[in-house]
Amino acid sequence: MMVKYGVSGLRIAGYKCDVCSKSNVKLWRLNNVLMSQQRKLCIDDAARRLRINVSGVRNSNVPRFLEPGRLMVPAVPLRVKRDRINNYWLYDSVPEAGWRWWDSLPLR
Repeated sequence: MMVKYGVSGLRIAGYKCDVCSKSNVKLWRLNNVLMSQQRKLCIDDAARRLRINVSGVRNSNVPRFLEPGRLMVPAVPLRVKRDRINNYWLYDSVPEAGWRWWDSLPLR
């Protein structure tokens, strides 16, 4: 089932960091990786993986790409089936409602 982003206060079951299990916060995923190898990471776990400093990042200045090399992009779910995310929007294809949903999530 495609995610309906128009629902106010939308929470997506299974939308949690694959390392620390924080849920309903902004998550990033690896860019151009098969779904079977995909991992969703919160800002702090993504920073550890990429070895970057995100101490100055706040909800008002969240980057959509995590460098180096635009390796990680926002994890905006496309399809969910039985509390499991089956697919993510490609970065260039995220609908405006999907961006509004992701932008509304807390950073941490």
